[in-house]
Amino acid sequence: MRSFIFVSELGEVTRFFKDAEPEEAIDAATQSNVISLASNSNYGHALAEFTRGYLGSVTRRTTVFVIGDGRNNHNPANAWALEDIKRKAKRVVWICTEPRQNWGFGDSEMLVYEKGCSQVVTVQTLSDLEKIAQQLVPV
Repeated sequence: MRSFIFVSELGEVTRFFKDAEPEEAIDAATQSNVISLASNSNYGHALAEFTRGYLGSVTRRTTVFVIGDGRNNHNPANAWALEDIKRKAKRVVWICTEPRQNWGFGDSEMLVYEKGCSQVVTVQTLSDLEKIAQQLVPV
């Protein structure tokens, strides 16, 4: 399993999850200066960067999870990148933190990104995530 974080740029943080508990790994990954956390989100840039740099490691056995609200700060959506990932992967699951009724308004690209996903689920609380976790990652 590989893990990445992004705001505008993309950074691999797999190494932080090898020997640490998830909470510790997340703290280490976000405090490591792998990426700048001070920039505005740019999903299009991060998706394009993933496609250019890591698409070769995606296979028909790969499930790609994207977690976030899909608000792109009016940057190009680069939906082609998500479509490329979907074509190679077993599935692409987007865990969106914003209610569906907000999609497509302002800088939300979720209506566009939804088309490049196998499944999109809305999760706003840890309780929501627990409820769908069994569906998303069967044991």
